[in-house]
Amino acid sequence: MNSLGLIGIGQMGMPMGRNLLKAGYALTVYARNKTALEPLISLGAKSADTPGQVFDEAEAVLLALPAPKDVIEIIFGKSGLVSKNNTPKGRSIIDTSTLDPKSSREIAARLEAKEVDYLDAPVSGGPEGAANASLTFMVGGRREVFERCIDIFNALGKNTFYMGGSGSGTGAKLVNQLLVSSNTLATAEAMQLSFALGLDSKQIVDVIKTSAGDSFVFRRIAPKIAAEDFEGGWLTYLLEKDLKLLLQTQIDLSLPSVSVRASLPVYSEAVRSGLGRMDNSNLIKQLQKMKSEELGSKT
Repeated sequence: MNSLGLIGIGQMGMPMGRNLLKAGYALTVYARNKTALEPLISLGAKSADTPGQVFDEAEAVLLALPAPKDVIEIIFGKSGLVSKNNTPKGRSIIDTSTLDPKSSREIAARLEAKEVDYLDAPVSGGPEGAANASLTFMVGGRREVFERCIDIFNALGKNTFYMGGSGSGTGAKLVNQLLVSSNTLATAEAMQLSFALGLDSKQIVDVIKTSAGDSFVFRRIAPKIAAEDFEGGWLTYLLEKDLKLLLQTQIDLSLPSVSVRASLPVYSEAVRSGLGRMDNSNLIKQLQKMKSEELGSKT
């Protein structure tokens, strides 16, 4: 498989596209905003005018889109990858977006009827992992399709896990996102507590790194909060979206959702407050705002 397509040229898609070109793949790209394609075109990628045209050149197309509705529109829309005027039998779609298992299974079933293969293959590692080709892939779908695409995953990441049938990849990603969202909020709250206690924030980071409260998320978020460095690319609105997918999935499975229900209102308020397209280390600002509002109500 030498010719690929890529749709979704954002924080994840752009570095993924660079790494695919670096690995020697012929790449065709599509975005509504043609300007976004220019860096990849300058490196040798071709541009398509519609999603459907991507399959004119590509044996497999990778998607890196924000939400289930975007994936459905790109695949099944009027000029989509698989539409009335475009039936690319035998081709593959590798969806690296974060969806919910139900949506992934429904998409896979619709594509199977069109004889198009579909892998739900969400990633972990953020823009940093995409840039360094060190992503972790969690893949659901038919094993033979997964094995056919393994070189693509190896060009983009360091860890690839075949999780099982359709929806298994997105299921694994939601498990991960439950922990990421909860740990992010807990880290912001812990740092706020350290400030209130008058502790040295940089020292508390060093303490926790050698203690039981340590985590990958803490090591990423806490130093940024301590240094008041809120740049980065783990966007808050995407985690809020994932929490909503998580909540609905837990409801569908009749599971309790204690952590999700506690976290979601804070993320949602952060998005409404204008922090949605900022790194999620900015949750500390939302907690500070909540503190001010509580003090105001008491006064």
